[in-house]
Amino acid sequence: DEPHQDEDFILRKIEKLKKREEYSKNKTKNQPENQEIIEPEKTHIIKKGDKVKLFGQDSVGEVLDVNGKNFLVAFGQMITSLPESRIEKISNNEFKKASQQITKGTVTEAYNTYDRKLNFKPNLDVRGQGQTRHYRKCRIYWTKQ
Repeated sequence: DEPHQDEDFILRKIEKLKKREEYSKNKTKNQPENQEIIEPEKTHIIKKGDKVKLFGQDSVGEVLDVNGKNFLVAFGQMITSLPESRIEKISNNEFKKASQQITKGTVTEAYNTYDRKLNFKPNLDVRGQGQTRHYRKCRIYWTKQ
């Protein structure tokens, strides 16, 4: 009984292998041998003066110079050389919106810094003092006001 089952098992395996070989032959026949690779045409050619954005980031900048496949881009005060694969061209409206978002944050930060400078008290310097002296000096300062 067992030798008969083993033979059946082996025959089924052989049939499966033949089917796989036929499938792979048919698959290669269906594909053209000299298939042309069609590259999408670039609709946005980047040139000097264009506004660009870093891929995956919100950083926007302006192209200052084109050196072959590398671009000299100014992101605020930072100037860097990047390949075309790392940047994408954006419209002037997108550039303005992104620039306004950046300046809004810096104006708020500047105001907070200005406010902190106005409230600075040079006579309340507790650097390098122990906790007891620090507590005592602060308590004296606040009771005087």
